[in-house]
Amino acid sequence: MSQPADVALPLATSFMHFYPKGHRERVDPTRNIRRFYSLVCQGNFFAPAVVVCTWGRIGSTRPQSRSLPCTSWAEARQAMTKLARRRLRRGYHLIRWE
Repeated sequence: MSQPADVALPLATSFMHFYPKGHRERVDPTRNIRRFYSLVCQGNFFAPAVVVCTWGRIGSTRPQSRSLPCTSWAEARQAMTKLARRRLRRGYHLIRWE
């Protein structure tokens, strides 16, 4: 038995919608440094908001990632701000913000 369309639609859109993204890079040819760091805030089934951090060498086929579950969108925004500031202090430059 299927659910009515008005019940299924909000559930599908709330878990599939992605939120702010930020992409930073650090490039220093003299030291052979070509790194990226990406932040994405999204919802999932287990936490209201999750900050997903992805990093690695530019062009790498296997970047690393970490998920930080947050209890609210305000907490996720604070976590993204803290992580972004840390990367800026380490020499990363903002490439794209969506």
